[in-house]
Amino acid sequence: MPGTPSTRCRVLQIIPADGLGGVEAAARSMAVRTDLDCDFRLLPIAREVLLADTARVIVPRDRTFSARAYARALRNILRENPDVLICSLWRSVPLALVAKRLRPRVKLALFVHSAFTTNVVDRRLHDLAMRQADAIWADSQATLDARVPKAIATPARVISFVTQRLERARPLERPPTASFVSWGRLHHYKGVDNGLRLIAELVKRGVDARFDVWGPDNNCLPELMLLRKTLRLDDRVTFKGATEQKVLPSIAREHSFYLQLSRFEGMAMAVVEGMQLGLVPVVTPVGEMPRYCRSGHNAVVVDVANFDGAATELIGLLRSPAEYRRVDENAGLHWKDAPLYSDIVCQAARDLLGG
Repeated sequence: MPGTPSTRCRVLQIIPADGLGGVEAAARSMAVRTDLDCDFRLLPIAREVLLADTARVIVPRDRTFSARAYARALRNILRENPDVLICSLWRSVPLALVAKRLRPRVKLALFVHSAFTTNVVDRRLHDLAMRQADAIWADSQATLDARVPKAIATPARVISFVTQRLERARPLERPPTASFVSWGRLHHYKGVDNGLRLIAELVKRGVDARFDVWGPDNNCLPELMLLRKTLRLDDRVTFKGATEQKVLPSIAREHSFYLQLSRFEGMAMAVVEGMQLGLVPVVTPVGEMPRYCRSGHNAVVVDVANFDGAATELIGLLRSPAEYRRVDENAGLHWKDAPLYSDIVCQAARDLLGG
C-alpha cells in the first residue's frame, strides 16, 4: 500500500535538460504519474524542450548550462531537501556532489544509463561519483557489468527500464511487409548507417524494403543523407525528424520491424517500446539486447559483418506470415510482466533509506 504523504520518501532526480533521449523519457514517466509510492520531483538544469505539464517538474529558467543555471539548480535542491537525490548523465554529477557535501544526510544515487562513456569527462566524473554516492543504479545488467568496477564498494543494483506498459499497436494477424522503422537520436553509436546498409542488401535481393527514421539530428544527418544517395535509397529511406512518445503507436501500426543496429547500448529503451507495440526487433548484440532479443525466437539479431545472413532471415519471415507472427508474438510477450521503472525507483529509494 502506498505510504501517507508524511511517511513517503521524498525523491529528487537531476537531469541535464528535458531532452528527447531515453533517460529524459524515463524521468518524465515518473513526473506524470499520480499514484507513485514516493514523492517525486524532477529537476532539469537547463530547459531544452517543452517540459511535462506537472507540478512535479521544477522548470528551469536557463536554456544553457551556465554557472547561473547550476547555481539556481543547487538552490532548488537545497530548498527541496530530498531524502534521496538521483543524478543522471555526467552534466548532473558535479551538482549532485556539491549538494551531497552541503547536505550529507541526503542519500545520493548515481544512475548509470549506458554501457559506454561518451567522453573522458563523462568517465572521470562517473568514476568519482561511484566512490562518493550511497548507491549506484544501472539501467541494465550490461551497463552494470561494463561500468561499475568490481573494486567499487558502493552498493549497486539494476533498475527496470520499462517505463510504461504499451498496448500492441500493430495487429498480430496482419501479414508482414518489408517496412522498417526506428526512433531515437541520429547519433553514430545508434548505427543508423548500418540500418541503411541492411536495407540496401534487401533491395539488392529483390525485396521492396522501406525504412522510416524518426529522431532529432546529433550531427549525423548530412552524412546519412549522403550514404542514402550513395546506396540509391532516396525513395526508400525517409528521415522524419523528431517525434513524441505519444505518437509512437500510430507510427508502429504502419510497420513490421523495428530496426536499430547500435554500436553501443545500455538497455535500448526504444527497442523495448518497439517490441511492446508489436514490431519484430532487428538489432545488434550489444548492451542488454542479447539478454532479451534472440534470433528465431523474438528478434532478428544482426552481425554487421554479414548482412547477407540477416537478409536471409528477414526474407524467410516475410515469406512465412505464420513464422513472423510467432516471432512477433514472442517479442510482445517478453515484456508483459516486467516491473515498471517508476515503481522500482521508488522501491530502491525506500531501500536506500533502510526500508
